[in-house]
Amino acid sequence: MKNTNKLTGITADKAGAPAKRKGWRLLFGGLTTLTGKVAKALAKHKGRLDLDRVTTISTRTAETLAKHKGLLELDGLTTISARTAEALAKHKGQLELDGLTTISTRTAEALARHKGQLELDGLTTISTRTAEALAKHRGPLEMDGLTTISTEAAEALARHKGPLEMDGLTTISTEAAEALAKHKGQLELDGLTTITARTAEALARHKGPLELDGLTTISAEAAEALAKHEGLLELDGLTTITARTAEALVKRKSLFSGIKGLNPGADRTAEGQPKHKSLFRNLNVPLKSSHKAAEESAKHNNSGLTLDGLGALTGKAAEALATQKGCLELNGLTTISDPIAEALAGHKGGLKLDGLTALTVKAAEALAKHKGELSLNGLTALTDKTAEALAKHEGRLSLNGLTGLTDKAAEALADVCGRALALRPDQEHKDGTENKNRQFF
Repeated sequence: MKNTNKLTGITADKAGAPAKRKGWRLLFGGLTTLTGKVAKALAKHKGRLDLDRVTTISTRTAETLAKHKGLLELDGLTTISARTAEALAKHKGQLELDGLTTISTRTAEALARHKGQLELDGLTTISTRTAEALAKHRGPLEMDGLTTISTEAAEALARHKGPLEMDGLTTISTEAAEALAKHKGQLELDGLTTITARTAEALARHKGPLELDGLTTISAEAAEALAKHEGLLELDGLTTITARTAEALVKRKSLFSGIKGLNPGADRTAEGQPKHKSLFRNLNVPLKSSHKAAEESAKHNNSGLTLDGLGALTGKAAEALATQKGCLELNGLTTISDPIAEALAGHKGGLKLDGLTALTVKAAEALAKHKGELSLNGLTALTDKTAEALAKHEGRLSLNGLTGLTDKAAEALADVCGRALALRPDQEHKDGTENKNRQFF
């Protein structure tokens, strides 16, 4: 069959063929209408189904599409009735209705019954009654089109149980911030480009992951206020940071007070919905004792701080950030000097530097002294001396970006693994011979 994205019409028989492509993203950018029979055929597809040009659907067609399993995009719909919304709410999976610019309270009540991620990015304003209705939704709720929000609507949405994303808000009143702070779960407000100390103080009362990636600069006063936040704090928009701001941000309270085990890769709930971002999904070089790993995790995993927008650090800022007790993510750094590596090595807890593409031997020796998880997934190759230096690191070490190692480097890192270390079968040694050992960490 030709490219489905260029089709302006399709029969039920022809729709059945692409629908069998399990896991594929099916795009039908040319379809503006959808018959019940075609909908029935497409609903059998297991994967992403894009019907963004369809402008109207009947309630019966909506009932048929609701049987689809996977992401369902219907961004071409600009209005839907409460009955149609009720039918679509039965869909199990992510549901995108970004074309809706307004919805009635009844429609909102119907959509709130949907179980899964719900996207309504076309809404630019939201009434208190609509907010109250949508707050009953269980699962991630995304409304990135909202440019303003009243205190009353914020209070209603704060009762929503699940991740809440409103990246379209460029400004927010202190009162609305105080209301949203009562929300329990991930709160994403990446549209905010500036924040006052009062607003920061209000948002700091939020319990759960807080994303403010739109901030490119932040005052020391606002940083001191945000330091009171208990949970993962993401400020990936910051491109520079002063020592005073860094010192303020690292004064964080503990998030995990009683970890009894170690499960850094648990990124999803039992319902399959994404949790807040895990800082260490791919750490896979274990400590010599799992008991010690649990003890170290319990000791150091406090509140997380991500600053992936930083492209450089001063020595004083690095020293300040090293006092952060918990996971520290600095993936925006592509290079670090030996003194900066020495400063960051004083950090106790998870340290993620996946933006680094190269390390000097001295920097590797410095980072090897770091106590806690160390992630260097941006490195694609290591010299023998660099590998020997990193092998002295006592903690979980992630080097998932490596595409090849010499035998000497592999032998050095094998001591960290506690087992044999070699390249993937499709990789070759430096001398061009094929690697026969199929183990790889």
